[in-house]
Amino acid sequence: MTYRSLLISIVVALLLTPVAMASDWPQWRGPERDGTVADGEWPSSLEGLTQNWRIELGESYSGPIVTADRVFTTETHDKKSEIVTAIDRATGKVLWTREWEGAMKVPFFAARNGSWIRSTPAFDGERLIVGGIREVLVALDGDTGEEVWRIDFPAQYGTEMPPFGFVCSPMVDGEFVYVEAAGSFFKLQSATGEVVWRTERFSSGDMMSEGTFSSPVKATIAGREQILVQTRQELKGVDPETGE
Repeated sequence: MTYRSLLISIVVALLLTPVAMASDWPQWRGPERDGTVADGEWPSSLEGLTQNWRIELGESYSGPIVTADRVFTTETHDKKSEIVTAIDRATGKVLWTREWEGAMKVPFFAARNGSWIRSTPAFDGERLIVGGIREVLVALDGDTGEEVWRIDFPAQYGTEMPPFGFVCSPMVDGEFVYVEAAGSFFKLQSATGEVVWRTERFSSGDMMSEGTFSSPVKATIAGREQILVQTRQELKGVDPETGE
């Protein structure tokens, strides 16, 4: 058993217990992107935990996305392509898979840890938003896996592909998706991929001092709602309505 398949087995077994059934895990670090489960009571021990099913997976840094009836995973296959899989949460049956060319070799020390897909997807209730390592964002229908929209950021904005790959895990908030790409921070319509605003642009010349590598989170600071994003050198609070 690989580390990835073991991890999915453990996560799914936990998620299928009555304790955790109350909460989905729709995006990176959970519903509020803070790594917490708000409801339910945790068991005093994990004794008696049994494996309900097991799926072998390829290499990936991405975490699983869990809805009421499905688990979504991503992986890099044969150093050439990326695969998205939808799995029945109760039985482990594969419901659909989607695959596209999407691989690159990251530089320096990062290469020793694997040139795999890095971004954790997000589920908006209808669509799974997937960030591929080559800075391509794809929205897939959660029921069928059919592609709804796609943005190839380097091709569309004339920017260089990030040397360490697309790292940002997209954030879903209501009908919008927030993501760092193309040396910028974007707000998109989740249903269409239409850009609402693009802000905080940075050049991509020096990978050690410039670029956008973080995953956004919401916060209220000094009574003002904002989205926190981080560049190589700065932490920024961005107005979700205007992008200021």
